[in-house]
Amino acid sequence: SGYIASTKATIDACRRDFLREERALIDGLVKLKRQIPLPKQVEDDLRALQEAAQQMYSEANEGGEAVVGEEEAIAIADSFGPPGPPDEDALKILREVGLDNG
Repeated sequence: SGYIASTKATIDACRRDFLREERALIDGLVKLKRQIPLPKQVEDDLRALQEAAQQMYSEANEGGEAVVGEEEAIAIADSFGPPGPPDEDALKILREVGLDNG
């Protein structure tokens, strides 16, 4: 259904945003490491974090499922779908601000 496809697209977009933000934070830590000496344990933790993040980036680029499989994503989307008819008051407000989809 359109709701499931929309939910999956949103999850994928959120995952890409999360990975991009995570990469920026890790890059910032690496830059900081070059500027100031860090304790060995912190450097080891940073290295482990970089390796784990690189694995996630690789899986995401290959289209792998980072969190749940497609069947589980569909089940989650179905379980959180609208329980009944649309909320006309909410739809009216969305139309008034130009956020309706038709």
